[in-house]
Amino acid sequence: MIDSPTLLLDRDRALRNLHRMQDRAQAAGVGFRPHFKTHQSRAVGEWYREAGIDRITVSSIAMAEYFADAGWDDILVAFPLNPLALPRYQALGSRVRLATLVDNPAALAVIADGPEPTMDLYVDIDAGYGRTGVPADQADRVGALIDTIDAMSGLTFRGFYCHPGDTYHHADADERGAIHTRATDGLQALKQRFAAHTPRVLMGDTPGCSTADGFPGVDEITPGNFIFYDLVQASLGACDEDDIAIAMACPVVGHYPDRGEIVIHGGGVHFAKDVLEVDGRHVFGKLAERDGDGWRISRQALYLDSISQEHGIIRVPAERLNEFRVGDVVIVLPVHSCMTADAMGGYVDLNGVAIDHF
Repeated sequence: MIDSPTLLLDRDRALRNLHRMQDRAQAAGVGFRPHFKTHQSRAVGEWYREAGIDRITVSSIAMAEYFADAGWDDILVAFPLNPLALPRYQALGSRVRLATLVDNPAALAVIADGPEPTMDLYVDIDAGYGRTGVPADQADRVGALIDTIDAMSGLTFRGFYCHPGDTYHHADADERGAIHTRATDGLQALKQRFAAHTPRVLMGDTPGCSTADGFPGVDEITPGNFIFYDLVQASLGACDEDDIAIAMACPVVGHYPDRGEIVIHGGGVHFAKDVLEVDGRHVFGKLAERDGDGWRISRQALYLDSISQEHGIIRVPAERLNEFRVGDVVIVLPVHSCMTADAMGGYVDLNGVAIDHF
């Protein structure tokens, strides 16, 4: 029985998403190293293993340790090397094939002053997103990093990694296609420039990996959000709303006909506070209809209009207010599934079984 905000996970939807992305990678002739930062679950990770996947991407050294303890032994930490955590890289690198990212010589200088971990390094490439990475057109800086890595005994230069995350900010398919092409062109140029090092090229963003026609020059794709998808991905055309594999079940705790609203137990500590613009308004989720133990997409859209720490407010037309009563449970699709899953820290499947989260 649901008596508090509960994050539901539809295994069938998630598996369809997994197999679809796996098929896209195979059809494109690229390897598949999925990012586990979205689900962060050993149990969900087993679904990937059962699908034949043997290499993964994570977003922190702590998450890498968590999945190494679950038997994963080829792990990329797709985050800049943190010199303060060097002993943890050293310990984990002795247990599994470990890789991480570097985009500046300062981190390498710290490593050079002490025992070097056994680890692969990818140079982080910025193809225009502007978060981390060496700009793709600064080949001299890239070359200097490669030379420094090659001079260190425990480290191996493995190739280039790029997350073209600016695809999330462009609803227009042509604009996203241009971002994808810019990224693959830049990576191919670097791959050719440093061909003597036989670099591998890894890239991943769910919008691009879900819709791109191909991945020229790319060896592995590393998307993560695709396993659950969310309202942002649906708004970008990366998925249909019916592909979204997690949803929040929230008790109705208030009913206010005079102002045309209901209040649910479900706020920022449950959904996080990512917003989506819909018809000029910012929303924090979208209601689905209950369907047995799961849900189906509603043809009459209602949105989570406002949230505070524990409260959520949903505006309801007067003619629909009688559909909701205090004590009901409503189903809300998340704006950003990665953040909602992290905020909730666990799932319940449609059979009522709890599923772990890092």
